[in-house]
Amino acid sequence: MSDQQAMDMMSNLSGGMLIFVLVFVLAIIAIYCLFLYSLQKALNNAGPENAGMSGGLVWLNLIPIFNIGWMIYTVIKVSEAIAKKHAAHGVADPSNGGKTIGLVYAIANACQIIPVVNMISWLVAIITWIIYWVKISGYNTTMPQLQASPGGAV
Repeated sequence: MSDQQAMDMMSNLSGGMLIFVLVFVLAIIAIYCLFLYSLQKALNNAGPENAGMSGGLVWLNLIPIFNIGWMIYTVIKVSEAIAKKHAAHGVADPSNGGKTIGLVYAIANACQIIPVVNMISWLVAIITWIIYWVKISGYNTTMPQLQASPGGAV
């Protein structure tokens, strides 16, 4: 193999790798946007009288660095909105709007900027993120039923 052939092969490999990384990053961003949409939907389902923040403010979590603190704030406001919605309809909510698991996710995510701690916190963040997202999706399914049912019975 000549030097020119080797250079051409390396060029093709690096171009292919760049495309792979780009597609992977775009897929991660798309998944995160679906998660944020789920949070926005939860705030909208709770109604403006119960939500402590506008649903559109959830999208500020796309801003790097800023989202470290904003996700903690978002989790608190979403859980408060869900809890208020359930309380307004007289329905008990044993998980307090997903506040605990959401805060564990947000804090583990914030800990990823700390060297050495990030070796464990990324795994905790991914697992709790999935659990939190499933919980919020469950609330997105049940909250419209609260609105439709008289007296708050589900």
